Amino acid sequence: MMILIIAPLGNSQLTGLFGTIKGNSLILLGMLCWTVYTVASKALDKFPPQAITSILLLEGFLVNFLFGGYGIFRPETLQQISLTTWLWLLYLSLISSIAFFLLYQIAIKYTSAVSVLMMSYLQPVLTFIWAAILLGETLSLLLIVAGGLTLTGAYLTTMTKRR
Repeated sequence: MMILIIAPLGNSQLTGLFGTIKGNSLILLGMLCWTVYTVASKALDKFPPQAITSILLLEGFLVNFLFGGYGIFRPETLQQISLTTWLWLLYLSLISSIAFFLLYQIAIKYTSAVSVLMMSYLQPVLTFIWAAILLGETLSLLLIVAGGLTLTGAYLTTMTKRR
């Protein structure tokens, strides 16, 4: 993944394809934070995944509400939201948030944090592959090499026996 993050440094023409170093650094910071979250969650495996997920989502709601989310809860604002938007919000809440974090906590409880994290590192590679299949985007040699190295690293990390 570091290949994709630092690719724009050597060639400004790659910036449009791979983003800027600033944006890529923020993505790297996000992945590091996600790693810390996953490892810290493993220490909480004595608690039920439902409890951890509930507390996580409640904290997230409160933080977002305090930093400006309260503005949407005015009646005149809520009336402007279409039914389609409400259905998408329901889908995003149930599937993308509640179901994801619950399944993630269950996976952490019953496997190692490293195994669960490897699934997170595969996500960008699979996104590029699905974009090529569904959207007709082209896969450059750099993307293929970086994806291959990521898959190899995930395989070696999960299959290596601990001594």
